[in-house]
Amino acid sequence: MKKIFFILFLILIFNINFLSAATRVMPLGDSITYDDSYADYDGHSRPASIRHAYRNYLYYKLRDAKYAVDFVGSRIAGTAVVPHFDPENEGYPGETSDFIGNHIYGFLARNPADIILLHIGTNDRWAIDSSGNYMSGIEKIFNEVDRFERNYHYHVKIILALIIGRKDHDFSSFTNTFNHNLHNIANIRIAHGDDIFIVDMQHGADLNYHTDFRDPAHPTDSGYNKMANVWYNALKRFLPTPTKPTAPTHFIVSSIDTHAAVFHWDDNSNNESGFKIYRGSTLVGVINEGTTVFMDSNLHHNTKYTYKIIAYNSIGDSNPTYLTFRTKNEIPKPPSNLTISHIKSHSALLRWKDNSDNENGFKIYQGSTYIATVGPNVKSYPIKNLSVRRTYTYHVVSYNEKGRSTTAHATFSTLDDYAWLPAVYHIVLY
Repeated sequence: MKKIFFILFLILIFNINFLSAATRVMPLGDSITYDDSYADYDGHSRPASIRHAYRNYLYYKLRDAKYAVDFVGSRIAGTAVVPHFDPENEGYPGETSDFIGNHIYGFLARNPADIILLHIGTNDRWAIDSSGNYMSGIEKIFNEVDRFERNYHYHVKIILALIIGRKDHDFSSFTNTFNHNLHNIANIRIAHGDDIFIVDMQHGADLNYHTDFRDPAHPTDSGYNKMANVWYNALKRFLPTPTKPTAPTHFIVSSIDTHAAVFHWDDNSNNESGFKIYRGSTLVGVINEGTTVFMDSNLHHNTKYTYKIIAYNSIGDSNPTYLTFRTKNEIPKPPSNLTISHIKSHSALLRWKDNSDNENGFKIYQGSTYIATVGPNVKSYPIKNLSVRRTYTYHVVSYNEKGRSTTAHATFSTLDDYAWLPAVYHIVLY
């Protein structure tokens, strides 16, 4: 009982791990899937990074139409191609249907696919078995897909191509016979429940077997683009209709300064054209698809802002996600024009110009001795209990939680106290 439960648990985990909004598509085949080496490429084989075959053109068409598709496979080819595309595939130059039949179970176990794009058989001309049968590999592929589906409880659809011909005419009889037999085998499998859809790549791609081939077996870029059209039109039948992208979440400010902020978010869709970011009602950024960081500057210090972000594509906009925050305060500007008025023998009045809008208040010093704090926007302070005929220097600074401004200072002297004059006057007269 424990063993059965463990197996069911593994199957459940498998299905959860590979559940995705994107349809998983496996390009499967030989060099017509992976791309050939071009032996004349600067005297050397072309590196894998620039091999693409039909795959990049198909990816661009799907992307532009906003279909959510993930190419899967253990092989990587085309990473240096521009525009960039998803380079994963299971293309094996020079291999036959028998090779694919021997390995497809493992391919699917490692990278489960919802849809397989199968173009295989070009190399089977040289792989006829002892009985003269060159279709046994095709049967093996279908059987192994069925076995994978049973064991993993995972449904796979095969879009099966009747293979393209070759530029050299001596190959046409093999291609015609192969495709005839392939069509018959597929129809029998379909009648027994296999989920197979047949496309005629030989004739339906509108390939010109003179101008669309760069060598006897492999199309030019224009030929691969025509193949991509056939795959694309077939895939459209089975892919979910493109929709608006899903709204981004966890929209946060990862860094806040006095005049700038850096934003991050989670990208929850794979069919967006990009993201639009608004500060209030003002559009401040249009971000490329797949990007999840943005910086906005020229902000005011100590100011509350509300931002929203939306994902968008040609279908429409996602729901908005909002964020509100306050920028950091900066050290206030120092007061200026510090003057002394109403000077008397024991008092005076300090006055200054308030140059900031973010102070918590002002601190007042007599020399180096702190004597008082007044609130924000206050512009004067009365001084009392001074000594007669004495020189004083006062300093005023603005401050907030960020720190203190530089100092404004002024120096003055108190007046003499003439209270003794009446007594002197009395003595002189009397």
